[in-house]
Amino acid sequence: MTARTFVVVYAVDESGATGVRLGRATLLEREFALAHPPLSTMLAEQGATLRLGVFSPAHEYGEIVDVSATIVVPDAPDIVLLQLAETSAAPPRGVPVTLVENPEGGLAEPGRDEVIAAVRKVLTEAATATPPPAMSIGNPLTWVWKLLGGG
Repeated sequence: MTARTFVVVYAVDESGATGVRLGRATLLEREFALAHPPLSTMLAEQGATLRLGVFSPAHEYGEIVDVSATIVVPDAPDIVLLQLAETSAAPPRGVPVTLVENPEGGLAEPGRDEVIAAVRKVLTEAATATPPPAMSIGNPLTWVWKLLGGG
């Protein structure tokens, strides 16, 4: 597992502006985040336009990424994936599946049940993990300047 990446999920209002903080997620892969409960329950019941704040303090990295699709896994409604509109550059968590050797040689692909169990393990670990550290960004105008390409 790489250094921890924190994902904060925000609503996007009708005008396209970032709205209220809705919850957290885990960056599973560079293209997908996994919504944490209770946000996952809310998203499984009703859709929303979303935006993610993705932060990796160990890499001094942060980005804002829109969500292009909310995917509720069939037969596993507790697993809600957020497909990113752009590939994230932050280090992903990955899905902790165990690959087994195929009797014909090589490694066998994990089955659907094994992948679902691995993703649920990520949710369990996320529930017991310490929350993201409070981050002081200093002068916000300096950060805006950097986002716009300045020094």
